[in-house]
Amino acid sequence: RQADTLVYVDVDGVLNVGIRDLDAASLALNERNCRTALRLAGSGANAEVQDSVRRLMSVMRHGLESANNGSYEDLLPTGQHHCPQLLLVRFARILRLVGHPRCVVLSSNWRHPTHASKVAALENDISAVLGEPFAFDTSTALGQESSADQRLACIAEHLAGECERRGRGGSLKVIVLDDFGMTPFDGWTCHGVPMHSPSDMEVYLRSRAWMAAPNLNVSVRLVHCFVEWHEQNDLLVQVGCGLTEADVLLVKDFVVQMGAAVPDASKNAGSELTGDWSSGTPWHDGVDLIAAL
Repeated sequence: RQADTLVYVDVDGVLNVGIRDLDAASLALNERNCRTALRLAGSGANAEVQDSVRRLMSVMRHGLESANNGSYEDLLPTGQHHCPQLLLVRFARILRLVGHPRCVVLSSNWRHPTHASKVAALENDISAVLGEPFAFDTSTALGQESSADQRLACIAEHLAGECERRGRGGSLKVIVLDDFGMTPFDGWTCHGVPMHSPSDMEVYLRSRAWMAAPNLNVSVRLVHCFVEWHEQNDLLVQVGCGLTEADVLLVKDFVVQMGAAVPDASKNAGSELTGDWSSGTPWHDGVDLIAAL
C-alpha cells in the first residue's frame, strides 16, 4: 500500500536548534558552544567573534513560546546526541498524528553520505521515543544546496517525481518540517516565484505537484521552524528554533482538515519525557563556535 502522506524532514533547526551566524553559517546550540560563549563573553576577542557570542547567549536566555516554558537553554542536547529529547518527542507525536501509510523523507543536509553515522544514531533515538522501529524511508536528491531557494527546489523536485510516479487520481498529503537555513519569508524567490509567507510556499509546491500529476489531489502544510529578534545595539538574531507545541497542533489541524482520523498521539510519545539518554561547514550543518573562531 503506497503512502498517503509525505513528510519532509530537516534536522538542524527542526530537531535541534541552530543560530544564523556570519555568511549564513549555523552555530549549533550545544553544551560545548555554550561553555565557549560564556568563556569568551567580555573577552578581548574581535567584534565578529563577540557578535557570535552575543547571538548565542541571547538565544540561551530567550524564552520558549511563553513565559512558563523555560528558555532555549533547556533544548541543549545531552551527551553525544545532536538533538534534544524534547524535540524528538514532538517529532514522534507528529508521526503518530500522521499515522500509516506514510513516507518520511530526509531533506536535511544530513542526507549526504558523510553524515550516515549521525543519521543512524538519530534513527535510533527517534525509535526510542516513538516506541517502535523508525528509519527514514528515502531522501531528496543530492545536489548543490546553500540557500533557502535551493532547499525548496530539492523538495519540489522530489515531490514532482513522486506525484508523476503515482499518476492518475487519488490524494496525497504533504507536510514539510524545515527552517530553510534560518531564513525568513522576506520575498526570496524560487524559480522566479516570490516567497513572502508559508502559504506562498504551499501554493508553489501544490503547483509543482499539479504540473506533474493534474488529476492527483495534493494538500500541503509547511511548518516553518524559525524565529528572529533584535538584541541590544540592533544585533539581529535568527534562529532555527526547533519544533514547538504550536507546530504539533498545526499538523494536527491539517490532518483533521484533510478528513483523516487522528490517532492518539500521546501513546508512548505523548508526554514530554525526562531522564537520561541511553546511547549522541556546509550550509546549516550546525558548527562549533570554537571552530568558527
